[in-house]
Amino acid sequence: MYAYYIDASIHQIGYITGLFEKADSVLYTDSETSLKIIKEDFPAIRVKLYPSVKEIIEAIRSDGVKILILQDFHYRMFKILKEDGIKFVQIFHGTSDKTYNVNREIAHYDLVCLSGRKMLQDVEKKGLNINKNCRVTGNLKTDMIFNGMYNRNKEIEKLGLDPGKKNVLYAPTWMDGMGNSSFKKFGLRLPEYFPEEYQLTIKLHPNLHLYKGKLVKMLKKSIKNKKNILLLEDTKKIYDIIPVMAASDALMTDVSGVSHEYIAFLRPMIFLDNRNILRFFYGRERMRIWNAGDVVSNLKNLQGTIRRNLEEPDRYVEIQREMLQDIYSYTDGKSAERILNEIRKLY
Repeated sequence: MYAYYIDASIHQIGYITGLFEKADSVLYTDSETSLKIIKEDFPAIRVKLYPSVKEIIEAIRSDGVKILILQDFHYRMFKILKEDGIKFVQIFHGTSDKTYNVNREIAHYDLVCLSGRKMLQDVEKKGLNINKNCRVTGNLKTDMIFNGMYNRNKEIEKLGLDPGKKNVLYAPTWMDGMGNSSFKKFGLRLPEYFPEEYQLTIKLHPNLHLYKGKLVKMLKKSIKNKKNILLLEDTKKIYDIIPVMAASDALMTDVSGVSHEYIAFLRPMIFLDNRNILRFFYGRERMRIWNAGDVVSNLKNLQGTIRRNLEEPDRYVEIQREMLQDIYSYTDGKSAERILNEIRKLY
């Protein structure tokens, strides 16, 4: 039997649901919020809630689990299960130009499933594929995009927006202390510079709601009288960004992994460069995706950039197609099958 673990990081839920209907598996969690979402939206998934990781480990042992699938770097929490012969699989919860996924922990897994050849190159460049345990399998979440599961107008109506107006999505990354997020510098002032003729949907990283409540309150105050701006706060709407992406005609972000998911739509992207001093030390490697859209470092230039992208949506489409093949080597929507085929080889 296969097992999955997910904590309170609700944005990770969408990366595992595609596997459950194809294999005998159970999901363990220590998060009431994750449990509630899964039970309501994915009733077919077997999910078990325990108050601690220690109790989850005991449950995994007693349930006869053979494979533990993780999508975050939680190996240290569960490594004692290696003594029971349990195999570890890493499937990640996205990909980006940030260095997060290039983690030394990769060497401890029996199988590491990567989205595409770019991710494999990054891992091998760091010498982390020493056990030859890495496989390019595709991305579970973007499978839904490649399979054409979403309709723009239907998703816009679900959000309560006007299908006749262009909709721009702003989705910054988490304020991780590495100078990656545009939220504090740009996000709080964004409503002031956004063109009134368009709709703006703001979907913050769930961790911003959890840990930066004061800043979120400041944002809410700034959009109080803005009828064309929607801030998504409902847990039911913020745990999965793909439907929100489908409802948008352009994306504004920074170095967030959402840009790597949004590129699958081949729609305009605008990158907000906060020019953080920490970014200088890491070079431009983590901004490779910025070649697929316009870069704005001054909000005074934002309105014109937004209008041009919505009026000329295909300006970067050829560059996006090329990058898409590097980020997702498979666009056939069958990543779940490939991942499971690789997992079966572990038995």
